[in-house]
Amino acid sequence: MELFLTPASISYIAQTIVFLGITIYLILKNNGTKANFWLSVAFSIMVAAGLAGFIGVSSLRFQAEGMLVHDTLLVLGLALLTQFAYNFSTIKLVGEKQAKLILWVNNLLTITAIALSVVYLYPFINHPLIIFVPMIIKILMVLEISWLMIFFIYMTGKLSTLETNKSWFYRFLHPQGRLAIAAQGFGLSFIVLWFFWLLSILLSIYGFNNISFFIFTLVTPWALTFFVIALINQTIRKASFFFKFIIIILLTTFTGISSASWLTAPASAANFFTMFSIPNLHTIHFEQNNAVYEINYSEFIFYEDIGKEITFPEGETTVSEELEFTFPFSGENWESILINKKGFVAFNENPVNLDNLSLPGNPNPIIATLYVKDLMPSENSTVFVNHQDDKTIITWFLASGDPDMDISINTQLILTPVGTFDISYYDVRVFALNDPYIPTEMQQVSGFFLGSNDKFPTRIKFDNQLPLTSINWKGVYQDYYIDFRDHLHWSISMQFIAMLLVSLLMLVLYPILIETSLVKPIQTIRSGISHVVQGDLNVNVEPRFSDDLGQTTYEFNQMVRVLNEKHQNYENHIQDLDEKLHLRNLELQQTLDKLGNEINNRKKLKTYLDKCIQQNKKLEITDELGCNNRTQLLNILEDEIKRAKRYNTTLSFVIVDPDYLRMINDTYGFSTGDEVLNSLVDLLMSNVRETDIVGRIGGEEFAIIMPQTIGEDALIGANRIRNLIGANPVETSKGQIRLSASMGVVEVTKEGVASIDLLLHQANLALETAKKKGRNQAVLYNSSMEKTIT
Repeated sequence: MELFLTPASISYIAQTIVFLGITIYLILKNNGTKANFWLSVAFSIMVAAGLAGFIGVSSLRFQAEGMLVHDTLLVLGLALLTQFAYNFSTIKLVGEKQAKLILWVNNLLTITAIALSVVYLYPFINHPLIIFVPMIIKILMVLEISWLMIFFIYMTGKLSTLETNKSWFYRFLHPQGRLAIAAQGFGLSFIVLWFFWLLSILLSIYGFNNISFFIFTLVTPWALTFFVIALINQTIRKASFFFKFIIIILLTTFTGISSASWLTAPASAANFFTMFSIPNLHTIHFEQNNAVYEINYSEFIFYEDIGKEITFPEGETTVSEELEFTFPFSGENWESILINKKGFVAFNENPVNLDNLSLPGNPNPIIATLYVKDLMPSENSTVFVNHQDDKTIITWFLASGDPDMDISINTQLILTPVGTFDISYYDVRVFALNDPYIPTEMQQVSGFFLGSNDKFPTRIKFDNQLPLTSINWKGVYQDYYIDFRDHLHWSISMQFIAMLLVSLLMLVLYPILIETSLVKPIQTIRSGISHVVQGDLNVNVEPRFSDDLGQTTYEFNQMVRVLNEKHQNYENHIQDLDEKLHLRNLELQQTLDKLGNEINNRKKLKTYLDKCIQQNKKLEITDELGCNNRTQLLNILEDEIKRAKRYNTTLSFVIVDPDYLRMINDTYGFSTGDEVLNSLVDLLMSNVRETDIVGRIGGEEFAIIMPQTIGEDALIGANRIRNLIGANPVETSKGQIRLSASMGVVEVTKEGVASIDLLLHQANLALETAKKKGRNQAVLYNSSMEKTIT
């Protein structure tokens, strides 16, 4: 790949070196956070972007591709900086949603840029709008940086919490707190970058490519470097001062060298080389011998008999002319030629219209006297042809139709039947504003090219024309632009080497200077401070030099001595106070012991009283068997009736009466009867639902309140409990006793009941009915029982 160093090349190399230094520092001083990881990756991409930009501004062949890859990598780098912003400290407290939105938007823009780049580099879609892809990617860059700029301004205001009543603009300019200051630094860096990138794009749109490149390559490393410095200033990182010092010195030096490169390569230099690289008033002879061309200067000849003027059809620049003889060239004998108005002839059996040369790669064999790519012939430009038996003379009198280009070309081509030809230059003047900053391929061409048979023609310079042999029919053509680039390439190369040498010297000398004059003295002072912090006031720091830091060391030693004296005085005073305090503590300890005993006694008394109160409260609502007493049960029943009415729900009430309990008391004694009742209560309380309430309603009668239960379901539940009573004999001190129970069930209807007494009355009626039916039954109340009992 042919590279020619330009001022923009120097700028991009400087940018690459700076970004590489930042990347290495971030990797070596990694603090283990995701934010640091994404920032390191972002600057790694910036390094790749700088290299792509270097190729773009230095290559004759890959200019568009290099700059497109450069811009695409910058879009990717900005997306990675968005990842850094999303993982920045405290982001979840001040703007996680906003950061996530910007992250997704920038990721989408990055994917779009990459897709457009692929379409542009591999044009499988043939569409005229493809030419706008580079500009679209530049716009995507500005959009990404706009989002980041707005977000960091917003985050600065959110982190400045001391003056929330102030405007966002005020809080951005006056941040409070370490993180707010860091966010402000990020925002200012992106504001500068956004402004100058936008200015650069506008300048390129209006044709000021040189200034656009200069601004872009100058501002980008400065802004992104201060972005990193803003982060370092507000985070704890080793060697941060050393890094900031070196990177600022590098930036300043590189900026000076880059600016000098831009200023020392003006367009006038290009015009100078252009004028003096044309072989004016010369004739170049191309002698064919056995399919080999020998090229040399011959005596200058310019025929005055130029023949007839050629008339070109409107809108065309090529016409076909029949020869008086056959002309052997490129392995064929040609009877006609195609004459182009821009200073060359082509060979093809069929007439074709050729507007521009593209060497190598043109399928037609070509002989060019002097072809200037940017020349648009004026109406006064003429072409003449003179056909003779022994030669054909084609003469071009060309002038530029562009008033900004002073171009005048008078050339002559003489073809002979033996295959030799001459090119004569007469009164040639090319004074065009050739851009010395950005390479452009094939500006001016003179020589011959053998068409599709010629894959690798020889490319030479105008000032290296003598003498040359073209081996094996290999085409030979000249390119002035390469000649000029060599001159500029040499001076820029010297500046490039100087920049590398300065970088190496700075990397070697500055660390030594800083280490001896700054780092070690500061480390000595920090070591002394560390001893003081640990309580060693007898430390004495020895200064290395008698400079400002050495004087600071002397003052530090004096400060430590004063602190040591005061410390001794304080120690003596504290010792006196400590003795007095010890005596006072003994007195207080005795008092505290007495108070402690009193407090313990009061705590024990309070615990006993609380226990008694709890027992009394329990006795108020429960009986000796542990279930609710009659008063508590009726209170609960009243509340449940009200609740059923309010919410229109069902309620059932069950009375349980153990059968033959009096017989058990008479047979086994009252103590055994109490055991039976205890067992019955345990069985009832352990087999009802959590929402059911069990209580004692009389001497040996118990009741169950069943909320949200209809009568039929309550009857089923009562029978289940009744079966459990019958199936589980009671273990007493007198042996096992089988027990059964009769139950009366009543449902509170939606109309409700007049009173609790009426509900108890209905339940007792159902219970009596169960007794009359032979006991060990559960009966649901109905109104017919009133008449039966009566």
